[in-house]
Amino acid sequence: MEIEVNLKGAFRAAAEAPGPMESHSDTIKSQMHTLVENLNDQLDENKQAIKTLEDFSESQQSDEIRVGSLVEVREGGKQVFYFILPVSGGAEVKDEDKKQTVMVITPHAPLSTALMNKKIGEKVRFQTHFINKELEVINIW
Repeated sequence: MEIEVNLKGAFRAAAEAPGPMESHSDTIKSQMHTLVENLNDQLDENKQAIKTLEDFSESQQSDEIRVGSLVEVREGGKQVFYFILPVSGGAEVKDEDKKQTVMVITPHAPLSTALMNKKIGEKVRFQTHFINKELEVINIW
């Protein structure tokens, strides 16, 4: 995995960076350690996302919305599609044939929280400081 290679390289660079007694500044060493920590966090998040997706199978299909669900809702008179995935929130996938866009949302997003465990036909009130709308669940895959 590319992140693992980057993590190993960053860790090696952090270990080899001059310490405060070898340099006028210890900011390089500190920055390298921060980079290693961030890459490690990203690697852990990606591993968890991969495990979640590997655990997802057709035998686990549910009539309720959950992580891994592709959801079709009616929102203000139009149909909107959301795919609830552990990563890549905000990404959009366009289906050129049907002229539809599917928005990826993560389980921790407020909209996902509102949709979780809902069934076809249920209405969902989604409110934030800036948004106030009602959604109706049309389909779940």
